[in-house]
Amino acid sequence: MKGQKLIKTFADKDCNVYNLIKANGEDSYFMEVLYYYVRRSLLRADFDLSEYEAFTINGKYFGFKLEVNFGSAYNNVIQSLSFALSVRALMLNPSYLQYCYDSRLLFFTMTEYLSWESHRIILECINDEDFRFIYQMIVDTKDKGKVDDKNKQLFEEKTIRPEFHHLEDYCKLMAKDPEYNGKSVIKNNAYLCSDIEEFTITKAIDYVGDTVFAYCDNLKEIRFERKVLFGKFPIIECKNLQRIIVPTEFLDYYKAELAYYKYIICDQEHLIEIKEEEKCSHVETVEKVDNSDDLEIEHVYVDSLSADPYVETEEAPDALIDYSKIGEIFEKKASSYKYFWFLSIISLANERNQLKVTYKDIVIRMAAMAWPMIFEDEINLGKRDMISQYLSAVEKATKLIPAATSKVVENYLTQHYQSQGIDRILSPLLKNVPYRFLSPWVRYTSDDDVIMESNRRDFSGLYALNKEGILLNETWWNYIQENYRDICKQAIDSFEDYLKDNNNGMALLKFKVGGVAFIGKT
Repeated sequence: MKGQKLIKTFADKDCNVYNLIKANGEDSYFMEVLYYYVRRSLLRADFDLSEYEAFTINGKYFGFKLEVNFGSAYNNVIQSLSFALSVRALMLNPSYLQYCYDSRLLFFTMTEYLSWESHRIILECINDEDFRFIYQMIVDTKDKGKVDDKNKQLFEEKTIRPEFHHLEDYCKLMAKDPEYNGKSVIKNNAYLCSDIEEFTITKAIDYVGDTVFAYCDNLKEIRFERKVLFGKFPIIECKNLQRIIVPTEFLDYYKAELAYYKYIICDQEHLIEIKEEEKCSHVETVEKVDNSDDLEIEHVYVDSLSADPYVETEEAPDALIDYSKIGEIFEKKASSYKYFWFLSIISLANERNQLKVTYKDIVIRMAAMAWPMIFEDEINLGKRDMISQYLSAVEKATKLIPAATSKVVENYLTQHYQSQGIDRILSPLLKNVPYRFLSPWVRYTSDDDVIMESNRRDFSGLYALNKEGILLNETWWNYIQENYRDICKQAIDSFEDYLKDNNNGMALLKFKVGGVAFIGKT
C-alpha cells in the first residue's frame, strides 16, 4: 500500500475552515482538535498568520491526515487572533456558522467595526474563560500594538493537546505500510530474527507492530519508557529474554498485554532490587569506603521513588533547617495551586506515614480537594487560576457528578487515571508548581536546576524532586508531624486570605465552615 493512500485528501473547496466546520461542527471532538491546531498555528507563527495559509492536522487524531486551509485573509495579529476567537465561539455554539462569511468566519472585521450579530455573540460567549481570554488579548493588542509576552505565555499554557481518538487504527496502517518511515511506529516484523541483545522503546514510540521481536535469540532485555499500543504477538520466541522493564505506573498494563512474559516484567524499583541481589550473589565481602573530608561526592538525578536522593553520609544537622521558611511559601499569592499542592502533600504523607509521594497521587488529591469548593460551594479561585477549568473538563470526560464527595472523586480518579484521559487533563498542574514551590530555598532558573539543587545532600528545603514524585526531607517531616494541625491552619488561613479578593462573604463562610477535604476544619 502506498503511503499517500493512508492520507485522506479533500478538494480545496472542502478543505477550508468554513466547510469543515459546516460538515463537522456538531462533532465536539473534531472541533476540539481543530481548535487545538488553530491555537498551535498561532503560537508557531507568533500570532501573525499573514505568512501562512494552511496547517496539517496529525493523522493520529482522525486516522488520516488533513490539510486545513484558512486563506490569506488573516494578515495581521488582530485578525489572526480573531480567527481563533471565531473557532472558539463556533465550538460553543455551531449555529453561529450562519453568521460567517466563508473562511472569514465571525470576527474578521475586529479591526474595523462589528456587526450586531458579532456583538451579540460576544455577549453570549464572554463567560467562557477561553473566549474571554482571547477577546481580552485582542483588546490589549489594539492598545499596545503587539501581543504582551505574559499573554503569550498564558496562551501557550492554556493550549492543551486533545487525546488521540484513532491512534491505534492509524498506527496499524502505518505498521504495514512499506513506505512509512516515521519515528512513532515500529513496523511489523521490524527486528524479526535480529541479533540485538538489548532494546529500548523510547518515549517517541506510540505503537509496536506485529511480531516485531520474533525469534531474536540473543535478546536479553527490553525497556519501555512509556505506555505503548501493541499489534499481534509483538514479542514471541525470544528464548533468552531475561527481563522487560516498564514504568511503574503501567506495570499492570504490561503484565496484561504481554501476559506470556508477565513473570519477567518489572519496573524500575524492582529492577534495583534485582540488580542488588545479582551483585550480592557475586560479591562475598564489601569494603567500607572511607568518607574523608576531601572525598568528592557527585549528586545525581534520582530515577525512582525507591532511591534515596541523599548520599549516605552523616545526616544533615538540624541547624541547617530554617522552620520559619514555612511562612514564606505563601507570601506570593498568584493562584491557588500552591495551597492545594502543599495540603495534598502533607495530608497524603500523614495518612500513609511515609516520605515518598507520587505526582499522580498529589494531583488526584488536589483535584479531589478542589472539587466541592468549585462545584458545591461555587468558590472563585481567581482569574489566573485554571483548576476550575481542569475539573470541568474532568467532569465532562468522566461519570463523576458535581455533587460527588472528595473521597469519591479521589477513588474514581485513581481507578481511571489513564483510561479516561484524566492524566492529560490534570497534567498542567505539574508544569510549574513542584519547582516554584521550592522558591524559599532555591532561586528558580529552570526545572532541571531546581531538581539538581533539591537532590544535594545539604539542601534544606521541604522535599527533593525526582521523575515519579517527591521525597520529603525527614527533618522537615518530623517538624510537620509534631505541628501538623498548626501548620494546616496556617496554610488554610493564608488560603482564606487569598480567596478574599475574588469571593463575597457568603462564599468565604462556606469555605470556613466546610474546611478542606482530607484535613477538615482547623
